[in-house]
This record gives sequence, C-alpha cells and structure tokens, in this order.
Amino acid sequence: IMPQALQLKTPGELQRLVDARTAELAAVNRRLQQAIEAQRVTEAALRREERRYRLAAQALRGYLYEIDVHTGHVVRSPGFETLLGYREDEHALRPGWWESRVHPEDWPRISRLWAEARNGDVGNISCRYRALNAAGHYLWLWDHALFVRDGSGRLEKIVGNVIDISEQEHARQALTDADRRKDEFLA
Repeated sequence: IMPQALQLKTPGELQRLVDARTAELAAVNRRLQQAIEAQRVTEAALRREERRYRLAAQALRGYLYEIDVHTGHVVRSPGFETLLGYREDEHALRPGWWESRVHPEDWPRISRLWAEARNGDVGNISCRYRALNAAGHYLWLWDHALFVRDGSGRLEKIVGNVIDISEQEHARQALTDADRRKDEFLA
C-alpha cells in the first residue's frame, strides 16, 4: 500500500519528486560536509594553539596563571610545581594559601598594589616580591598580571606570569653590599 500522496502521481511526477528530494538531501549533505570540514580546521588550529601555549609555558622559567575573580579558582601552569615545588593538590581551593607564602615584609605592598589594580582602571601590574618555596626557602619572583575586564569595566579575571629573579636580586644585593663596603672603607 502506497501513501496517499504518492498514489495520485504519474511516473513522471514521482520521478520529479524523487529528484527534488534527492537534490534537497544532496544540499544538506554538502552543508554537513562543509560544517565537518570547518570543525576539522578549527580543531587543528586549536591543537596548534594548545601546542604553542604548552611549549611557551615549558620555555618559561616560571609559570602562568589565571584567576577567576568570581569563583576564586586559580589555574597555574606546570612551571608552578617546577619553580616552587608545590603540587596542585597542596593548595587547591584553600583561601589565603598564596598570601601565606609571600614574605611578610612584602605582603602589605603587594596586597595594596593588587587591591588598587582590582578596584581601579589599571590594566596590568608588575611587581617583585619574595615567596616561600616548598623546601622552606624564599625565592625572589617577578609577577606581571593583566586585569581583564568585561565591556562594562567589571573585573572578570586576572592572567599573569611569574618568573624567578632570585639570581638577579642576589647579584643586585651583592653589588649594593660591595658599594657600601667601599664607601665605608673610603670614609
């Protein structure tokens, strides 16, 4: 038994219906193939970008981070563990964890600078400070943070990088000490 719509058709009319439906399906198939190809190209580009990011993060003598200011969630690159010796599970989701690692003499200055940047129109900050590593020693770090705001100016996230500048700070301190000793000797 044929559907009623097809029972009244002549063989020529049926062929035209079949041809029209075949053309519709071919057009849908072409659009699907184009969408699949576009998805493949997008995924390949994403893989290239992920690889570029991974290599850049590995080349950095430090780590990258992103802070979601709404949730407080922090994501750090693997360089964090390499640089400071802390595993992700040692500090994940613990409020105040990082603040407790910054040297007490540096924390007031750093917290004030970050508060000003969070509350103001500052787009980025750079600062030096000491932080305690897992072995119990302080490292000198240089932190550069970008404060990302939405279209209405509300802070969304903070993205930054931190590098170890301990060698440079120790060399600077040695020069300062040598200069002081020279001045004392000449006095």
